[in-house]
Amino acid sequence: MFDPKPPEDEVLLTAKVRAGFGVIPRYVSHGRQIYGQSLHPSEIKARLETAWLPYHEALAALLSEMHARFGYAVLLETHSMPKLPYTRPCDIVLGDVHGKSCNPDITELVEALLENRGYSIRRNTPYAGGYITQYYGRPEQNMHALQVEICRSLYLNSATLQPGGRV
Repeated sequence: MFDPKPPEDEVLLTAKVRAGFGVIPRYVSHGRQIYGQSLHPSEIKARLETAWLPYHEALAALLSEMHARFGYAVLLETHSMPKLPYTRPCDIVLGDVHGKSCNPDITELVEALLENRGYSIRRNTPYAGGYITQYYGRPEQNMHALQVEICRSLYLNSATLQPGGRV
């Protein structure tokens, strides 16, 4: 992805990075490459400094402000997911890192609210929560993070890419 190859001590080779879905993703869905040419390694530092760090600094500040104001903070990290290819598909997956990033009462409340609106819900399968949910979710400190994966077929016609559905 980078040419020349960046020094090994500058890249954290996680499983997601190896798979092409790190901070600077290499692929979109179905293994399609994002870039038609290699990127210069200076792109790593530039993107971290201009996008990743400011985003996380702002997010941390907001959560800290909410925690100071209310005694707790709840982060709902929302994503779009494809229709799941299971025999029992669902509309929304709630990921709380298997109870580690969010108080179960909060997860249960969100689940009940969504089910009352007619949505089918799964928990932690196949999305238990990624970096943001894992990093910011600290229920023992009253900092809760819940990942919410919404099936895009609820709001988008995938054939026409026009809004639609039932959200």
